[in-house]
Amino acid sequence: MVVAAITIAIINFIAYVVERSVSRWLAYTHLFILFIFAFIISSRDFSVFYLLIFIIAIIISEFSASVRTEEGSFSDGKFSAGSFAFILLSLAVGLVMFISIIAIESRVGGNIIGTPNLAISGASEIAQMWKPTFESMLGIIENFMFFVVMDMLLVFGVLVPFIGRIIQFASPILPILIAAFIAGILHIVAFEVSVALILWATIAFTMFKASRFFMHDSLAADFGHWLKNLTVSVSRGLQIVN
Repeated sequence: MVVAAITIAIINFIAYVVERSVSRWLAYTHLFILFIFAFIISSRDFSVFYLLIFIIAIIISEFSASVRTEEGSFSDGKFSAGSFAFILLSLAVGLVMFISIIAIESRVGGNIIGTPNLAISGASEIAQMWKPTFESMLGIIENFMFFVVMDMLLVFGVLVPFIGRIIQFASPILPILIAAFIAGILHIVAFEVSVALILWATIAFTMFKASRFFMHDSLAADFGHWLKNLTVSVSRGLQIVN
């Protein structure tokens, strides 16, 4: 069952990569349908919360896209030799970030990026096989939410009196750090990450945000976060089996 669960998760991530390379709306739809399914067989409150946040983030992202100079979180366009090379580069960068996070966690002795543990309704084999997919793909939705926060700070933060001058002077570093800190705080609150690890959590999310900004695309961060959540989810499943 573990092999099947990992296979389902990988297939969903590959589908996401293909969809986002064609149209961001295909990727949005995939994620939305996936968590409608999660709503049916897992924690309904948890699924509804993330679905609502995801929809709000999409609306804000589309609204701010008209005044944003760089590309959004998804790259629209047909596959080409150049786009395929960029995908490979993004996956390599994501893998490096994942390894870096694992290395930090081994040094500090704790989980610096909390991973949700969705409650599955019943003990059906199908539900258990899809659990790692839900938990790993949730990392992509979380990334998107905080990328929108970063974009809002970059686009509209300069309009805030006094703070706007600081953001303008320290851009893009300050918006990246603020968004990463907010992500770290929410993970500590939601997933019971140790408060003592807030600095390391912020560093991990800063890597995600920086890759999104400098690569003008979210795939590297999405892969790193997806892989981290998948690893934790599968290890939980193995502990239950044992």
